[in-house]
Amino acid sequence: MKLSIYHGTNKPMIAIGKHQVATLSFAEKYHGWHSFAQDRNTKRAVYRLAEKGYLEISNVSNQFRITYQTA
Repeated sequence: MKLSIYHGTNKPMIAIGKHQVATLSFAEKYHGWHSFAQDRNTKRAVYRLAEKGYLEISNVSNQFRITYQTA
């Protein structure tokens, strides 16, 4: 599975795999902070999308939100 989100920059946001696709599409649809489950697949998807710069993580409360990078 693959999801591409075009948001006004040269490169789109790209999520690969069912867990990353589900997480990124949820974050795009519902803006704001969201708690995430602590199972291995969900944590891996959230942290991988954060490494790419697509999500911002609040380590204090285990929450994430989408960030649209303009650079």
